[in-house]
Amino acid sequence: MSDSAHLLKKAIKHGEFFNLYQPLINASDKQIMGAEVLMRWQHPAEGLKNPITFIPEAEEKGFINKMTSQQLKNCYDELRPILIQNPDFIVTINISSNHLLDAKSVRELIHYKGLIPNLVLEVTEDVLVDGNDDRIQKAFIKLTAAGIDIAIDDFGTGYCGLHYLGQLPVKYLKADKCFIASIGTDSINSHVLEMIVGLSKKLNLITIAEGVETPQQVAHLDILGVEIHQGWHYNRAMPANELIHYIELTKQQVTESEEHLKVVGTVSE
Repeated sequence: MSDSAHLLKKAIKHGEFFNLYQPLINASDKQIMGAEVLMRWQHPAEGLKNPITFIPEAEEKGFINKMTSQQLKNCYDELRPILIQNPDFIVTINISSNHLLDAKSVRELIHYKGLIPNLVLEVTEDVLVDGNDDRIQKAFIKLTAAGIDIAIDDFGTGYCGLHYLGQLPVKYLKADKCFIASIGTDSINSHVLEMIVGLSKKLNLITIAEGVETPQQVAHLDILGVEIHQGWHYNRAMPANELIHYIELTKQQVTESEEHLKVVGTVSE
């Protein structure tokens, strides 16, 4: 076993991987309606490691399914207070073909659907194109039968034939952040964003915009009718306890605002 594989195995054993949660914002009222679960690695020597530095190798070495299993357990344990109050809270988690090709992982995902009612699985376009693999097709069928929704992550950056969108159980298109960053520029990506939103509407899918960072981007996305926003303009990825606190704080602010409007309305009558 290579040194890197040994470190990954050790990290799983010692629980060095942990979750952060980036809020999903309902564009209509700008309230938190869900969160994407992001995996991080607190390396004992190198400190905090970004997933791009370890996820590809974890997939190659066959560790990713076990890591996702831990991630799901931690997610349910940490978000339980939110899920009790709001079962419709969207929880999105990234999976790869490794998960779809493993019957045990598929069963585990279905199990957690029973605990996290609005569990959404994010897959990239290359996984969707691999949908012609009979095993992946069957996995999608099982997941859909269990009521699990699918989101295509980084949509527009790869290749995804339109017939795949019609054949497979997709509910969300996540427009890649490069298209959001192009808003207000003459870049061709800004036109691609409009095409993605238009395609999503024609297929009765929900669009999620990733990497929303400025008020100008928010305004443009609202004009396009993008239903869900995600990005630093609203919130950074945060631990579960901070997410819970932020949601409670937001609810309190909304309540206070509604009470203020009632008082103003009473006075003006």
